[in-house]
Amino acid sequence: MIRAAGIEKRYGFKRVLRGVDFELARGGFLVVTGPNGAGKTTLLRLCAGLAIPSGGTLEVEPDRGRIGFLAHEPLVYRELTALENLDLYGRLYRVPERRERIGMLLERFGLWESRRERASALSRGQLQRLALCRSLLHKPELLILDEPFSGLDTEGAELLDRMTPSESRRSRPGGWRLSRYLADAAVLARKDLRLELRARDTLPAMLLFVLAMLSIFHFALPTGSSRLAELGLLWVAIVFTALLGLGRAFVAEREQGLLDALVLAPCDRSAIWLAKGVATFVFLALAEVVALPAFALFFSPVGWSTIGGVALADLGICAVGVLLSAMAAAGRARELLMPLLFLPLALPIVIGGVGASVADAPGRYLGFLALYDAIFTLLAWASFEYVVTQ
Repeated sequence: MIRAAGIEKRYGFKRVLRGVDFELARGGFLVVTGPNGAGKTTLLRLCAGLAIPSGGTLEVEPDRGRIGFLAHEPLVYRELTALENLDLYGRLYRVPERRERIGMLLERFGLWESRRERASALSRGQLQRLALCRSLLHKPELLILDEPFSGLDTEGAELLDRMTPSESRRSRPGGWRLSRYLADAAVLARKDLRLELRARDTLPAMLLFVLAMLSIFHFALPTGSSRLAELGLLWVAIVFTALLGLGRAFVAEREQGLLDALVLAPCDRSAIWLAKGVATFVFLALAEVVALPAFALFFSPVGWSTIGGVALADLGICAVGVLLSAMAAAGRARELLMPLLFLPLALPIVIGGVGASVADAPGRYLGFLALYDAIFTLLAWASFEYVVTQ
């Protein structure tokens, strides 16, 4: 099931693993021990497919859809309930008889009474039990458990001892590939929208920011300024409002380590990009529903060509921005990196949007925006999997 020969792993100049050899047959059991910092977690992440060896060969027979991975973090969304978290992963793994399976695991691990509580309200031991439910939900063929007894009481440890050997049975996904892809993207986008409804972090900030910018521009712009200057300020407000939303696109995944759980799911990884793009588009569109009337109130009415340009610009902003947000989320200076990456790529959007708003024949600029959307959407879709797995 797993065959490793001479595995090495380095992070920059730091060598974490060197010359690791082992073989695990189907039905076998392997315990990894060692002092702190010995590379145990790194080795398990390599086996789960969350990292790539720097040297040697590693063969893992089951694909990622048949691997159950328990990490140090529970890999559940804190703003979702225990039931909603398991339903999310059940849909991504296309677990047959999902609701019955979820109910059975919650009952066996003593979480049935807490099923409608948010994960943030659960104790450390309950979170560990919920993480075990998540890992066992799809009946994996290969279980990779990193310190599974951490936080568990005696009853929970006994439940884990009884459950682990009997839960390795395979569930097969089915359905047309495109329909599965769209269904996965819809599940993930619905999750992001639900998180925003619960936390109310991103959309209110975007609304206040764009209104504040338009108010400042209204008083700062000299009386009698040209229509071009007014529309230029509108597009500056839109771009920086979008940047604010994009900067929070992967906050939950970054802070709680949840990107690992999404990458392990058997859905196409570009579905994560599509879902984040849809959610960001919704937030940006709602902000613009307020911003455009405010602009008309402070300056002058907007025409249909401007509205069309804004809609096309939103597509390009979300397509490129989500990819860059995923790249920046893995960096240390992400607050600085995101604007440096995004603003140069947003410059053509500003040019096309302003041109569509002031030109007598806006079709050429709208076509330019549509071409930008097509090219960068394709590039972002094709490269997203590489970004989240490297």
